[in-house]
Amino acid sequence: MKNFAGFIFIFVFFTFVLSGCSSLGKQENDSVVDVQECDNQNESATVKLPDGWAYETEITHEGSRSEGSVSRLFFRYSEIPAVFSRIIINGAIFDYRPIVHLWDNSGYIRTSSECKIVISDEVMITAAELKHGWYKSEDCIMKRGTPPGWIHVEADNLEAFVSPEKITELAAFYNLGSLKNSGLLMPAAITPDE
Repeated sequence: MKNFAGFIFIFVFFTFVLSGCSSLGKQENDSVVDVQECDNQNESATVKLPDGWAYETEITHEGSRSEGSVSRLFFRYSEIPAVFSRIIINGAIFDYRPIVHLWDNSGYIRTSSECKIVISDEVMITAAELKHGWYKSEDCIMKRGTPPGWIHVEADNLEAFVSPEKITELAAFYNLGSLKNSGLLMPAAITPDE
């Protein structure tokens, strides 16, 4: 009888634990939620961005073993192209993660990384750079006079401050390739040189 009672206790315990795990990362209301991976990245659950910006996370394959998410950034209803490895908007840092598995959390993911933007005392933004809408920058150094709405972007060997209105033009000017397809290549997709 003790073995049977112990079995019932263990069964109830594991049922409770497993049912609690199935609701991890979900919220009952309709607010935007940044779904966390189990690696505890300390990412923010809600993202507050300046006017004109939006951050959305879509749950994919919800309720299945392949549940994941895709996070996107928008400026004035236009999606930011997946060509930047990092975007910093008013101190909020978003790193791009390509999808490798169905259950991945991919797209522009809010991170807890730190990047201190330093305003240069010596270098002033030029009239040409203001008209152009961007300038190259290293180590998050912002030129004096840069408009407050400009953001910092990184891609390949490029670091720049850019007006959100010019972000697509910047990507085209530097011929930045999409990061969406940079996941794992299956062996069948790799053809030998002949």
